[in-house]
Amino acid sequence: MRILVLFTVIIMSVSYSYGLDKTSFKLNVKYDGDSYFLEAGYSDSTTLKYDEEYENDLPPFPPPSGIFPSYRIFREYEDRADELINTDIDLRAEPIANDTIIEYKLDILGSREENKDFSLQVPAGLLDDRITEIRVLDDVTTGDIINEDISDGALFEINNRFVPGFYIRVRFEKSESSVVNSDRNDEIYYLDGIVYSGNKNTDKVAVYRLDGTKQLELNGNQNSYDVSQLGRGVYFAYIYSGNNVVSMLKIVKL
Repeated sequence: MRILVLFTVIIMSVSYSYGLDKTSFKLNVKYDGDSYFLEAGYSDSTTLKYDEEYENDLPPFPPPSGIFPSYRIFREYEDRADELINTDIDLRAEPIANDTIIEYKLDILGSREENKDFSLQVPAGLLDDRITEIRVLDDVTTGDIINEDISDGALFEINNRFVPGFYIRVRFEKSESSVVNSDRNDEIYYLDGIVYSGNKNTDKVAVYRLDGTKQLELNGNQNSYDVSQLGRGVYFAYIYSGNNVVSMLKIVKL
């Protein structure tokens, strides 16, 4: 299990702490009038396997009647082999690439009876803009029987009750304005309208509002950038070295 990373930014003589940056979606599994909500995605503080602080180790058995939907992930042990466990939340490690597909294993334990409704749905209006596709594939043929994009929020009814499980294949696209987790660097900070950078390899600073709208961009290899023209509000400043973000600062302009 990885430890939650915290870093402090000096802003207007006040310290701010940052923790879990999570991108996820809810999956509503409906069966015979009942709804089961599962969550999947990624964060900057989890791994590819079980993380005790964020994921749940659920009982691995189905109920006497009905279904038991859950994601399946590995749990590591020091003294014995890893095992597959059930969980209702599956948060993977944060993708490195800007365009990344992550596949989650959805098991439906129990028995689906004939003529009883069964469907999957992502609640409309709640999807993070970094998620561009959520595709459901059957785990028998990996897509020949069931292959459907459900990211539009529509109810997807599944009539084939003999498919034991599914893969939920999700495409994440990290935008330039996405919050970036970085190591603490005491030489990069904001004070009195100036973003200071002790990194001589810094090429530019870009400042965004909370809604992702770019407010300004300052280029040049220098140790300080004047952003005093910003109005009152909360911003994120991204300090770049080449095409890579090397640090992110939260700016509160009073």
